[in-house]
Amino acid sequence: MRQLSAGYFEIRGMRGYGMAACESAGLKLDRDIAGTSFTDTNALMEAAVTGQGVALGRLSVVRSDILAGKLVRLSEHSLRVAYCHYAVYPIASESNPALAAFRDWLVEEARRT
Repeated sequence: MRQLSAGYFEIRGMRGYGMAACESAGLKLDRDIAGTSFTDTNALMEAAVTGQGVALGRLSVVRSDILAGKLVRLSEHSLRVAYCHYAVYPIASESNPALAAFRDWLVEEARRT
């Protein structure tokens, strides 16, 4: 296996997912993965796009860069995590047709990824 000369990046708050991704893919590492931690997903992906390292990112976020040829997946393996997003809104807005349409679209997009 070739050693990467570039760095490894991740979003702050996701520390440890790189190791979990390797383990779930059946890779054994003899030490923890250490790298730069970003608080901004855009900065993380820009670092990867400009060749500064390998980034662990959500497919829903990086899909367009992969399709555009800016990024490539290192593996077809994906890691499912318990990390969630919540759509919140005032209960009084629940009957708003625009909100209902957006909510339904958002739920469908989440199911697809």
